[in-house]
Amino acid sequence: METIKATKRTPTKLTRQATALLLAFGLLSLLAGLAVGCSSRQPQTEGPPQVLSGEVTVEMRGIRYVPAEITVRKGTRITFVNKDGLVHDVVQVALKDLGKAEPGFNSGPIQPGESWSIVMEEPGTYPILCTQMGHYTAGMVGTITVVE
Repeated sequence: METIKATKRTPTKLTRQATALLLAFGLLSLLAGLAVGCSSRQPQTEGPPQVLSGEVTVEMRGIRYVPAEITVRKGTRITFVNKDGLVHDVVQVALKDLGKAEPGFNSGPIQPGESWSIVMEEPGTYPILCTQMGHYTAGMVGTITVVE
């Protein structure tokens, strides 16, 4: 029977620096996520949702759609304004169908400071999400409900 001698490996300076960098990045990501989650909470209101019409603006900031849920009358123009320092998009697809079904609409990339608009003509419920760099996993999802 052959004996294998184990040797103890000492971490190199580069390994320690890489580990420290990864830990710092993870901590910063966690703190940023907590800050975004806390700052973009909307108070809960009772009763039916407010039905908007004419022109409605949804901001994209803090890796969120603000507001995340809107109810509009058919014929309403919704403008998405990117107030983040990141590229976003507005893709109309349910999360469970992402990559499996064609989206109802897709804004394409919306650069920081730019906007994109759509007029909603058909009554229904439309889930939306941001596919840029997986922002939907950070909570950048929403719902547009269109009524008569």
